[in-house]
Amino acid sequence: MTARRTRGIVFDLDGTLIDSYPAIAASLNHAREGHGLPPLPVEVVRAHVGRGLPALIADLVGPDHVEAGVRLFRERYAEVVVSGSTALPHARAVVEGLAERGYGLAVASNKPATFSEAILTTLGMRPAFQAVLGPDLA
Repeated sequence: MTARRTRGIVFDLDGTLIDSYPAIAASLNHAREGHGLPPLPVEVVRAHVGRGLPALIADLVGPDHVEAGVRLFRERYAEVVVSGSTALPHARAVVEGLAERGYGLAVASNKPATFSEAILTTLGMRPAFQAVLGPDLA
């Protein structure tokens, strides 16, 4: 039997490398405000993230407001995605160390790749990754 060598590692973005929940909450609350709903704290929003934007809007703005809610969310998100995202502790050091050791690194997120690219670039992590993938590239 031959030994297998790990050559690449694929990372999720939110909650693995970065904390973008403040940007997500601000954008969701913008959509809620547009529908006459009060803002929610980040902790409540965080518990609903992970199944995609339409599901988040359906859950926290209302199933009858998905299309308009997604539009309002994206309107605000484009403004706050970078400023509302921070690197998790040691994330940059870990990915830079893995890249220096020769691992091929990629990010796969349900966040559009254009946003992921902007966040990783601003946080100084983008050079470590060979690919950054999202649903807008499918």
